[in-house]
Amino acid sequence: MKIKTRYLLLTALAVYLLNACNNEVQENTADLEESTLGEVNTIDNVSMTADSESVSPTGVTVIFENNSEQQLIYSEDILLEESIEEQWYELPVTLSGDYGYEDIGYEVDSGEESSMAINWEWLYGDLDEGYYRIAKRVLDFRGTGDFDEHTLTAEFEID
Repeated sequence: MKIKTRYLLLTALAVYLLNACNNEVQENTADLEESTLGEVNTIDNVSMTADSESVSPTGVTVIFENNSEQQLIYSEDILLEESIEEQWYELPVTLSGDYGYEDIGYEVDSGEESSMAINWEWLYGDLDEGYYRIAKRVLDFRGTGDFDEHTLTAEFEID
């Protein structure tokens, strides 16, 4: 009889703890939208990485490496996401009202590298400790009016 009681108590405790953990994850993500990016990093021989020495709560330097035969073009727009329980969530913008980016195209020629220092404090504020990724749209440029749009991401951690 004592074994049954202990078993029931342990089972009830385990269920309670699992439920408490699940509720904590739901509370942490209640105000966040799940990522809508879909497939990322789909351009062959092209990558974007975060320079680990540059990571801070307010910014990061990303490095584009183009080993494809095409020219790449990227702009200043960014999107930040946080990984919570192995699921990506878009971070909310801290600005109220409208905002925008300068419409500048930065080129990365075939066989070249380019870097961009990004400060997101004005848009997202200071990030807490966690695992994040930054997303940037790039154009796989073949000629005027002949390009494909892709999304590159670079993951990084803030300690």
